[in-house]
Amino acid sequence: MMVQQTATVSFSALLWGTPRICILWWLNLYLWIRFAAPYITLFDGTIAGIIVATLVFMLLQLALIYDATRLSITRLQAFLSLLFFVFLFIVMARFRVGMLADICLILASASLGYLVSTVIKEPNLILPVAVVGALVDYWGVHFGPTQMVLSKAPQVLQTMSAKIPALGQAARAPGGLPYIAMIGPGDFLFLAIFYACVHKFGMNGRATYIWTAVLLTLGMLVALMTPVFYIPALVPMGVAVMAANWKYFKFKREEFFALLYAGIFIVVLVFLFIIYLDKMKPEAYNKRDVNSAGQSQMKPPKQTTKD
Repeated sequence: MMVQQTATVSFSALLWGTPRICILWWLNLYLWIRFAAPYITLFDGTIAGIIVATLVFMLLQLALIYDATRLSITRLQAFLSLLFFVFLFIVMARFRVGMLADICLILASASLGYLVSTVIKEPNLILPVAVVGALVDYWGVHFGPTQMVLSKAPQVLQTMSAKIPALGQAARAPGGLPYIAMIGPGDFLFLAIFYACVHKFGMNGRATYIWTAVLLTLGMLVALMTPVFYIPALVPMGVAVMAANWKYFKFKREEFFALLYAGIFIVVLVFLFIIYLDKMKPEAYNKRDVNSAGQSQMKPPKQTTKD
């Protein structure tokens, strides 16, 4: 006797189900919530509005990248996907369709991250990638090209970032901020590399998503609501990947201590840089200029994108 089973959709299936179905769910949720954000007045004038917006959009963006990197595609397909979403991003940015441009930016970064992940042949290489990425991230924001763009052409940085929108009246008021934070493509790129490697090597994908979601969201909230002006996003990313997948990393004794010493050196170096910059140029590195995304400008130009 044949028994027909009824198909059900659970929250777990949305997170860990078929990648293509999951991606469609996240895209729909993102677009609807992004469109409705200016009309959500429940949290007007409260810190809860910042917390809710950050939590919701961080989880959606991470989930979209997580499931995009679960797709089984070839390098050629990943490259064509990159070209396709870059083209769409340029078109959407040109016509100021903000939320569609942000989605194209995220998916283009995910495509490039997937492509880069194909050259990583073993799990042990993930940690050095995170360490080098964190250094490049920090240098780029404070001394490199990101800092130059931020000081000379902030509108470019605004265009080349995905936004976390403000909720309610804050997004609609004349002269108000239509968004509370921006995340640069570099952070999405490295996140996609880590997620794609976790999927490829059969590591703990669920725990990786949960750890990255928790640590990156907390990092963003710390940057938005405390005097901490900059937390390199790749630091909590690396910590999250290591915490969720420690048993999959097989370091030799010499490799372990080399990574430990390098990590301590980087932490000390970053700490000294923070102290130096805080004393020498506090006005240039105020938290309103840079947030935890690493390539974020909290105070955008007056022109805004259309959602």
